[in-house]
Amino acid sequence: MQHHVPKANKISEGQRRILDEYLEKINAEDEYSASDEMALQELSSETGLSHEEIKQYMQKNLTVDGTVNRDKKEFIHKYWKNRGFRPLMAEEKDDLQIHTDLSRAQVNQQLFVIRRDMHDATKYAGKALRQSPQPEQYSLSQQDAITLLHNWLKRNNFRQPSASERKNLQLKTGLTSSRLHHLLNSFEDPNGTLTQEAKNTIREWFQTNDRKTPTATEMSHLQQETQLSKQQIHRQLDILRDGNLESVTTQKKEIIEIWLLANKLRRPTQEEREILRQKVNL
Repeated sequence: MQHHVPKANKISEGQRRILDEYLEKINAEDEYSASDEMALQELSSETGLSHEEIKQYMQKNLTVDGTVNRDKKEFIHKYWKNRGFRPLMAEEKDDLQIHTDLSRAQVNQQLFVIRRDMHDATKYAGKALRQSPQPEQYSLSQQDAITLLHNWLKRNNFRQPSASERKNLQLKTGLTSSRLHHLLNSFEDPNGTLTQEAKNTIREWFQTNDRKTPTATEMSHLQQETQLSKQQIHRQLDILRDGNLESVTTQKKEIIEIWLLANKLRRPTQEEREILRQKVNL
């Protein structure tokens, strides 16, 4: 009985894709041999085709008919790009062969080169991004870091830095985030000289702003205008709210001081303030 070998055009699209992927590899690496039994066995297992069918397909598509030049390379690249660089159908590869006068093997080889170059470009871009210069980070001594932070706070009226400013201070000092936070909160807001002009400035602000408590931004502006600490400004605002303090006796001061010492010098809540007012009659 004579053995019948099916023609290549009876090969299904899925089988073509497997064979063409193999062709792309061997055309780029120039490693194919029609007698490579290991490769034939593997392809036969994947496609369900006989060795003779695979050999027939390979020999047909490994035939070099045309000359590869720049125009043909650009045409293939543009053709594939317009299709989103998806896997091309057999009919589309046939179309490329017609337009470029290249064999299927040459078309597959150009597709392989394009895909390889795209992969290398992506890999290089990722490597370049990882190796891009990072912001320079300094490592200061503990004392130099403290001095730098203190000077920054003085220039900024002892306000807390923003997130971006904190990051910049970390880079300059080499401190960890937690250590930076601890040091920033360890500095005291130094008192300034309480002049009559400073008092008048606070009084004018207090009256203009309906006797409210200043926001962080408003407090910063008051500090700049008066050169006083936050504590001093709050003290003056309390005086303005409570009226004249000439009626504060030594006994009343002691009551307030005892409360402050018992509460670690923290500011009283609104409820506690009312209780103290009742005790000292202010």
